[in-house]
Amino acid sequence: MPLLEFAIGGFGDHIAESRFVPPAAAAIPGLTLVVRPSLKRLFGLLGMPVATVNEVDPRDRARALRLWRGDDYGTQDVIGYSASLRDGERIVLELFRGVRPAPLWWDPYIRVPEADGFRIGLCWHGSTGPRRDPRAVPVEALRPLLAMSGVQFIALHDTPASVAELRELPEGKDVLGLADLGVCDWADTAGVVQQCDAVVSSDTAVFHLAATLGRPTYLLAADNKQVPWLEPDARHRRVPRGGPWYSSVELIRNWTPPNDWAEVISEVCSELEGTSEALGSHL
Repeated sequence: MPLLEFAIGGFGDHIAESRFVPPAAAAIPGLTLVVRPSLKRLFGLLGMPVATVNEVDPRDRARALRLWRGDDYGTQDVIGYSASLRDGERIVLELFRGVRPAPLWWDPYIRVPEADGFRIGLCWHGSTGPRRDPRAVPVEALRPLLAMSGVQFIALHDTPASVAELRELPEGKDVLGLADLGVCDWADTAGVVQQCDAVVSSDTAVFHLAATLGRPTYLLAADNKQVPWLEPDARHRRVPRGGPWYSSVELIRNWTPPNDWAEVISEVCSELEGTSEALGSHL
């Protein structure tokens, strides 16, 4: 059974690069994609069988094809390829910039409670936690956003401690968490994101999930951090929707002193208010 694995990276990288699995399936018939257990259901529509790392023989994994991207995210035609040795034969699969995000399977049985106004998904740090993540937005900086009326905020974190930290703020006491909704894996999280009117996120796997699903997404980037999926060289403070990787994402970069996110959060609030008015609702 020939296997295909993502070569490097975390959940966000694998979700972003899932777009390259259908071309691989078409080019090399009979492949099985090997992923971590929480991604298995999410990747059920990619055109090849999916197995978890616990379900395959380690000896077969040692001979798996490795899917990886190049260092260039969009300025050249070829942005990645899979190259490996299988039975002594070198296999190279070129992956082109024009490949659109792949269809992801989201669980339709995960339901967010009905609420008036907007539902906004919120993710402010990665899996390492807010104090060790240089991409993180301090939770205190989110207070003006959480104070918006007519919004049901959903914390798109699977760590109860992160949700509890947000709920300690006076403005965050009514925030829903993924555990409140019975979320168990990434397919469940995708089901929640599909019910959000917009997602506000730092550069995390949740950002890649929302962007791949095509949900309106505001990406909050720290200082001059490179965000190659939207802008390879970090020259601009704002990058509008319509980038080569994700067409539904707007980048807002924090060029003020570290941890001073007031201007960025104010801009996000204004954007959400404008979107609400355009849709005939009022925040």
